[in-house]
Amino acid sequence: MVFQNVPRVRRCAFWTVVFSFWAYGYRFFSAGFGGDAALVSLSGQAAYQASLGRFLQPVYWLIRGSLVVPSVVGLFTTVFLFLTCWLIANLFGLNQTRDIALLSGLLVTHETLVVSGATYLPWMDVYALSLFFAVLGAYLFMSGGRRAWLSPVFFFLSLGLYQSYLPCAAALMILALARQTLDGKRPGHVFARGCLACLSILAGLLLYALVFAGVLLLTGNNASFAYNGVGSLGSFDFSSIPRYLADTVLTPIRFLFIPDSGAIPSHASLISPYLNWALLLPGLILLFIRAKRLRLGGRAMLLLLVCLLVPGCNFVQFIWQGVISGLTIYAYVFFDVAVLLLASSALKTDAFPARAAARGAQLLLCLVILQNVPLSNQLCVKRDLELSSTLSAFTRILDQAEQTKGYVPGETPVVVVGMLPSSSVSMERPGFESLADHQGVRYTYAAAYEGANAWYLRMILGSRVQFVEDSVMRALSDSPEAQAMPCFPSEGFCQMIDGMLYIRLS
Repeated sequence: MVFQNVPRVRRCAFWTVVFSFWAYGYRFFSAGFGGDAALVSLSGQAAYQASLGRFLQPVYWLIRGSLVVPSVVGLFTTVFLFLTCWLIANLFGLNQTRDIALLSGLLVTHETLVVSGATYLPWMDVYALSLFFAVLGAYLFMSGGRRAWLSPVFFFLSLGLYQSYLPCAAALMILALARQTLDGKRPGHVFARGCLACLSILAGLLLYALVFAGVLLLTGNNASFAYNGVGSLGSFDFSSIPRYLADTVLTPIRFLFIPDSGAIPSHASLISPYLNWALLLPGLILLFIRAKRLRLGGRAMLLLLVCLLVPGCNFVQFIWQGVISGLTIYAYVFFDVAVLLLASSALKTDAFPARAAARGAQLLLCLVILQNVPLSNQLCVKRDLELSSTLSAFTRILDQAEQTKGYVPGETPVVVVGMLPSSSVSMERPGFESLADHQGVRYTYAAAYEGANAWYLRMILGSRVQFVEDSVMRALSDSPEAQAMPCFPSEGFCQMIDGMLYIRLS
């Protein structure tokens, strides 16, 4: 039974809590709502999330609640990450405190979760649960027996929450198969298991597609064609397959190892590529030492698995036809996990050269964690300051609006033109410039874009502002009358036009 190893469970729980509190404690016990996190209440979002293919999120909200409470999100996130760490430790037989501490630190502080905590807090625990289901599916498959038949169900659950964590299952199974190869399993056996693993993932994708189609049919929704939706999957551009394949393979390599590569739009890596190069060296040394003991067939199988690890971590980019963001790259953490596993194995059995490389790798993995944790807290401080700035700016804006003749709060339709980050009062705080390079953090106010104006004013300030419909607002914002208005904070940025209050921010 997996619960029999109580010390392993305790270590996984302890280190997950330590790193979670260290990296996100400030975030979990502060407001700091900004960007997408300005959507403090998720009630009314069920249909939209279903159209994006995330139809299980509203089901999960029935348990967690649709109101975004940072401490509750933090509790659920920490629990799901603990379970994920525990499953991986079980799968690879990790018992040493140093190994479990490093594994937990890497999983908890990966940059996808770092930017999620700063900007996408309403979904941070959703991401962690999606990760847990993906890892659980991989764990059940690699454990073998009848339990393996359940793996597609958990892959389906992961996809129904958020589609970007299925590559974690693929990467984990590739690492498990690589370990079997290094342990002397016959290449034919490993290859057969690998084929079954692919079929298991495909079965999960098929189940997801069938249920998603049923959800759309029952709800009357259409699949969203937004950049983060799944509507475009119905019109796959087969002529671009070579480009999609190239992107799937090259994006992780460029992102991890090439400075200033721009591999992922609007997101710079939290970890220096030079540190990744330094980490790659002991990893290759340890892999070579283990591989030279294998026969030719075993070496060929190991080489195949190593080559498959890169696209395995990133095949979601192929499915999404080249689209990628800082929220879809969590599986890249398994590059670090692979080095950790090699180091752990070397310290158990190998002589001095391998042990020295393993110690060096562990120190470098500590540096990875030590880069992620401070940056996580810095991003949260930035969000806190932006929330204060937004309160100051909108206090002035609402005061001017209420002084505009003819405006009745809660009754007069309001058209907001532009957004505060593009206004003349916006500036990047001195010393914070580098933080703006990361996913979702480039804005300088909590109301980061047009749609967030309504979220902030209604959900955070609780202001009685009667906004016109989004489609109408876009059309009215482009009208000659709106474009002729001065921008905030100039006099006249609030005007009554045709019975509606226009507020031009930028």
